[in-house]
Order: sequence, then C-alpha cells, then structure tokens
Amino acid sequence: MKKLTNAILPVRIGGVDISSITYAKFKFKQGSSSKVFVYPSDDATVIGRCAIGLHFKPEDTAMFDADKAVEFDSLIKVNDSPNFLDTKPSTIKLTPTLFTIEEIDDD
Repeated sequence: MKKLTNAILPVRIGGVDISSITYAKFKFKQGSSSKVFVYPSDDATVIGRCAIGLHFKPEDTAMFDADKAVEFDSLIKVNDSPNFLDTKPSTIKLTPTLFTIEEIDDD
C-alpha cells in the first residue's frame, strides 16, 4: 500500500463465509499511531466473496512511517458463536511517495 493515497486493503478471511461475519475489528499500530476499522461500516466493506476491504484515506496512511513495520491484528465474530475467530497478528509496510501531505491537501 502506498503512503498518502486512497487505498483499499483487502483482508482475506479463509475458511469462513464472509456473509457469516457479524462483526470485525481491525487495528493497525506503529509506535503511538494507530488506526482501527470496524466491519460493517463505510470504511470496511465486503469485496468479492472472501475479503473485507479496508478503505484507507491519505490522512490514515500519513500516520505511519513508510518502510517500517505496521502491526496488524483483528477480532472477528461469526454468527451463532459466542467466541471470536482465532487470528494471528501480522505486519505490513507502506511504500513511500514523492508527495507530502501538504501537496495532497492542495488538490
């Protein structure tokens, strides 16, 4: 994902029918900066048959340093289950851009 862009990050959830997910929370953290997405919402929508798309705005990606690991974790609740799915934390990296946030805001 490129820093300072509108981006949709697809989160693929294997072994589960997306329509059976009633609630999900996705957290991205790097140092003291964090961004949380809650599904379902305008910022977290179904993409295709097996993924939830997390809609990042330029100001969301501006929070994180490029080329440094951003920690990612999730909580996923499925219909008719009192428990959350067992998910593993992971990391992503943003790629840098030549633009600054001020140049993006000028558009």
